[in-house]
Amino acid sequence: MFFNEHAPLYAKLLTEFHGKRRDENDLLVYVGSSQSVIPPSKLMDTRKGKAGLKVLVNLTTGPEDSLFDHCYYEKASSGLPKVRKLHIETV
Repeated sequence: MFFNEHAPLYAKLLTEFHGKRRDENDLLVYVGSSQSVIPPSKLMDTRKGKAGLKVLVNLTTGPEDSLFDHCYYEKASSGLPKVRKLHIETV
């Protein structure tokens, strides 16, 4: 992990996740993060309903949780099946 340091592939990562490349069919699942290494706002278009469904699965709350359409505050082992069900229901 790189905390506020240059990481060799971050530029490519940010290009791939750029809002202009996203559409309403995308699903972004952010799992188990303090949101301090790469803030969610860097990986998504921050407007609700834009760029598809955005879901957080985490044990604790974070500073950018409001950017997500759905948040599950629990272990990934129990939260990810709920994300799968949610995705099936919304497709």
